Amino acid sequence: MSGTRCGLSVHALALASALTQACLMLGCGDDSPPTPPTPPPAPPTTVPTPVDPAALDPAVRAHLEQLAGAVKANASGGDSWLAYADSLLAHSEPAAAAQAYQGAMATLPDGDLSLERAAYLRGLALDESTQSAAALEAIATLATRSKQAHVHWRLALLLAADGQLESALTAAGRAVSLDPRDMRARAAVAQVASEAGDWETAEGAARVGLRMNPRNGHLYGILAAALRAQGKPEEAARYSGAGRFTRADWLDPWLQDLRALRLGEAAAQDRFYGSLGAGQLDAARAALATVEASPSAAPSRTALMRAQVAVAAGDVVLAAAAADSAAELGATSCELALVRASIDAKKAIGPAALDGIVRMLEASPCEGDNESARLELIGNLKLVQREFPEGVDALLAADRAREVGITPTLKRAASTLEKEMEYAQAARLAHRFYEAEPLNPEACFLLTVISLRSGDIEGARRWGAELAALAPNNPTTKQLLAEIGAASAAK
Repeated sequence: MSGTRCGLSVHALALASALTQACLMLGCGDDSPPTPPTPPPAPPTTVPTPVDPAALDPAVRAHLEQLAGAVKANASGGDSWLAYADSLLAHSEPAAAAQAYQGAMATLPDGDLSLERAAYLRGLALDESTQSAAALEAIATLATRSKQAHVHWRLALLLAADGQLESALTAAGRAVSLDPRDMRARAAVAQVASEAGDWETAEGAARVGLRMNPRNGHLYGILAAALRAQGKPEEAARYSGAGRFTRADWLDPWLQDLRALRLGEAAAQDRFYGSLGAGQLDAARAALATVEASPSAAPSRTALMRAQVAVAAGDVVLAAAAADSAAELGATSCELALVRASIDAKKAIGPAALDGIVRMLEASPCEGDNESARLELIGNLKLVQREFPEGVDALLAADRAREVGITPTLKRAASTLEKEMEYAQAARLAHRFYEAEPLNPEACFLLTVISLRSGDIEGARRWGAELAALAPNNPTTKQLLAEIGAASAAK
């Protein structure tokens, strides 16, 4: 969200802050009398339109025109305004969306959750369109009567951006009290406390948030900063760079809903690769069908996507045909080479065939995530060939090459190597997994098991103690600790 402040007087800002603080101190939204609803803004005099309709994907433009027509046909229909506003915001038209949400607020019935949602998203649209002071006023007003945790942690972020750190910390704490399971509420406390220099609070909130999501790099960064500020540089170094994620995720449930509304080829491609990476092949096929229906989609790209989903499904015949089609249509990218290598690997019989695939891959460097995918495929093939040190080296290189790491692959390969009794190589991958996510119990579990199975009882005790601190009530943890105790007694 933008940090620019304009369009609101200092008096109005102070009033918004005072309203927020008073409500939070008195516990509005719990047992206190409800705050009288603020009169809704007047609807816009004309139906707002995108900034540059001609630049939109044809499917998006046609959909927005249809929704705008529904509003014009029934300007008093709140649902029509809301559907149009949602689609505008989903397609990155925040200024027009803010006006459309204003129309929804003026026409939706009082007491409807859709009215609260419209007010909230209007505030976000205002902020996104650099009307950030107006956004703060809108969200602060809404927070005086809302019981939605994300309304309050969003208010905390806006207040912090405005320099009102004490009020921001109060709002973030209010979000936690409304929903202790909301990890982003904990993250907001950590974020605001770190900005205010309250390092003890920042550390505590970051640790709680990391128990909820041990892969959150943003919280690892706050935890490291908090520990450094408290004079604990060695412990801070353990978390510096962990998580490998560089951006905070402030996606709340209502914003999440908007993602499903995105239309057009680019959005469908995003859904395709997201679904494919998650192993959701039916969703990937549905997204592919949308891309194929787009008149602007490149035939070589859709053929390559067909090959990629066929490879994931294990259909090497269909994958090979689609890859050939992609090549005939002009696809020459590294992605095509990786698809062909994956097809060949699934069809390969005997070490000679695998050696040929590996040699081809080793001679075909790529860029970005494609380079990571190339190294990951080389690593996996070498593990299949029982070339364990070389395979591990390739997987670690793949992890370094990818911006967000390949920890699921590292975890899976380390587990496989442990079962193969290749303990030294398993430990190398498990240690990298642990370095990337030091508060993830799964990493500690792997290192504990590897140490125990390799006969390193002292290492098993050390890792077991860390595992017990992270997941003390897990039955698997208790069973593993019992095994370590029995092994120690027998030694």
